[in-house]
Amino acid sequence: MKRVLVALLALVAVALLSGCEDEGEPTRPGAGRSIEGQVWIEQVLTDSLGNNLGSAESPLDGVAVLLMQGGSAVDSTHTDGAEYEFHNVDIGTYVVMVRVTDEVFLASDSLEVASEGDVTCDTLRLAACVNQTLGLTVALPYPNPFETAITIAILTFQEMRLEVEVFNVGGQLVRTIVDTWWPAGLNPVTWDGKDSVGNLSPAGIYFVVVRGNAGEYFSYASCTRE
Repeated sequence: MKRVLVALLALVAVALLSGCEDEGEPTRPGAGRSIEGQVWIEQVLTDSLGNNLGSAESPLDGVAVLLMQGGSAVDSTHTDGAEYEFHNVDIGTYVVMVRVTDEVFLASDSLEVASEGDVTCDTLRLAACVNQTLGLTVALPYPNPFETAITIAILTFQEMRLEVEVFNVGGQLVRTIVDTWWPAGLNPVTWDGKDSVGNLSPAGIYFVVVRGNAGEYFSYASCTRE
């Protein structure tokens, strides 16, 4: 049975924030206002020669978004669907960062909050590629490390029977979180940190192993529960 070990998906940040617009009625200088936007991931399918076979977009739900000023985070939130929003923002220059792991910032852009109205920014898009020959791949789990739940984005080029299992560092099966037919495209899976009987797993390193079509396609990612 053919098993292909897929390298962890390299998410290439494509920051398409080309600008911001002031909206709404003028407000008094210094009054708090809002910044809102969206985060999407674009899946690109390629053949064995790297030729583009098509693409599609999906909202990136639950990913961390930071509001930075002067090199420090002044606020943080998570996307709901694709949308995020910061409230009570003072006048100034900020950087919005999209984060998947504690160390990796996938996209960012700077913006200016003026004295008039709220700010709506263009959509941030992250690009992810999957090779048709490899069949599936796994995006970086987020948030990572995690405490209560972690999301794993699985990208498949066709419908297939999919198994998603969580193993500890000792190679023991902790839980099977998916065992069903899986649609083509980018779809998220969430693990709540519990084992097969509902007990919360201890802090440590875990491996999320994904098999497609009874092992014909294979990928994995590691994560840490705090």
